[in-house]
Amino acid sequence: MDEAGVETAGLKPIEGSLKAIAALRDKASLPATMASLTIMGVGSPFVPFIHQDNKDSTKYVVDLYQHGLGLPDRDYYLKDTDKYRESRTQYRAHIEKMLALAGDAEAAKNAQAIFALETELAKAQWDKVANRDPVKTYNKFELAKLDALAPGFDFKAWLTAAGMTGRLDYLIISQPSYLTAFAKLLQSTPLETWKAYLQWQLLREFAPYLPKAFVDENFAFYGTALRGIPENRPRWKRGVELVEGSMGEALGKLYVAKH
Repeated sequence: MDEAGVETAGLKPIEGSLKAIAALRDKASLPATMASLTIMGVGSPFVPFIHQDNKDSTKYVVDLYQHGLGLPDRDYYLKDTDKYRESRTQYRAHIEKMLALAGDAEAAKNAQAIFALETELAKAQWDKVANRDPVKTYNKFELAKLDALAPGFDFKAWLTAAGMTGRLDYLIISQPSYLTAFAKLLQSTPLETWKAYLQWQLLREFAPYLPKAFVDENFAFYGTALRGIPENRPRWKRGVELVEGSMGEALGKLYVAKH
């Protein structure tokens, strides 16, 4: 593993995306930006999943699902217990440390704004019980009706940037009321907060592959504070696991073709 090379590269692997988010000048650009980040595997307030339509197994469908929280689920933001209060305090500190490592001169201010935004998203999200209901979470929406569901959010721009234009006639919306609430938050939350939030989501997603300072801080929170794991594995072991997890389908095709 070229760990020296990783240290030298710093944030260069994601620098272009960080700058693109920082360069946003209006909220009209947010839908396309969110879709582009989703394609990269970066968290956004909602994410698409592709699976067989639960009511028509002959078709595949795009299912939009609530997302975008840095803590495991909505309970961590909303429940008033010692465990959750401590996790919230640690999480806010973690965001600030990570932003500071990335060179954010207003890390403390932005960390508070990001956490406040995620808390509002959590308030609108459905709980675990509702999300286990296959009937309640099956909500078929024709594309023409999406604007009425989430007024002010440009779904056309999102679908285009996500590469879905012309490829589907409808979507499944798992939590319709959440998307409506998200659209309201999009309008009421300052653009600068959304930019900080998206940069944080980008940084959080790629932290395990960045220089050691980012890896250690990311593991200190997500590995130790949340999961109680005392020590991270060596980078080479994590690298092997990443390749194994990513190459399965491609290797499977080669195996089937040969054997």
